[in-house]
Amino acid sequence: YMHRSDPAVALDWFRQARAIEVAKRDALGIAYNDAGIGEALLELGRPAAALPNLRRAEPVFTRLGDSQVLHTRVGIAAALARTGQPVEALTLLNRTEPEVRSRDDELLLAQLLNARAAAQAGMGQWQNAYQSLRAHNIVNGRLNEQRQSEQAARLRQQFDSEKDAAALSALEEAAARERALQRTQQVALALALALLCATGLYAWNKWKQARHLRAL
Repeated sequence: YMHRSDPAVALDWFRQARAIEVAKRDALGIAYNDAGIGEALLELGRPAAALPNLRRAEPVFTRLGDSQVLHTRVGIAAALARTGQPVEALTLLNRTEPEVRSRDDELLLAQLLNARAAAQAGMGQWQNAYQSLRAHNIVNGRLNEQRQSEQAARLRQQFDSEKDAAALSALEEAAARERALQRTQQVALALALALLCATGLYAWNKWKQARHLRAL
């Protein structure tokens, strides 16, 4: 995501991370950062600089059986197509495409189709390039629909959460009012009992006085 939203920042982070992985002698970590550097450079429009980084990463992913190898091969093909090597790019894409299509990865497929269109255009195969670009736009359209659907789901979830929070807040306020009313009722009952006791005591005293007066 960072490759596309801010590739310059991503490039700097990948380079810093690569230095850490080199110090740790972690071959896979180095390869991931090489691939990240290559992809960021591609996004910055520097395919010639991207190519050696991607080519360093690809054999490591292949040897370790890492799934990132397909992304890296598509990146290499895109860099080849944009550096005047369309035949090599198309050969690599044709070798990679069956495995890409066997996966449920629309984003990777869109990248492959876009790279293939660039390679075919570089070879003067304009009709084929048009068909590849058309297929790319169809896949990209599905990706956009999926993103919009996911965004709508997140907004619905946020709305439901806010609605639930509002309902909970209303219940808490109602409970607080109920507790306050209960306290008021308890105070009123206590005052009523105190007044009743005082009235009874006063009546008792008056009755004793009246009895005393009758005795006199």
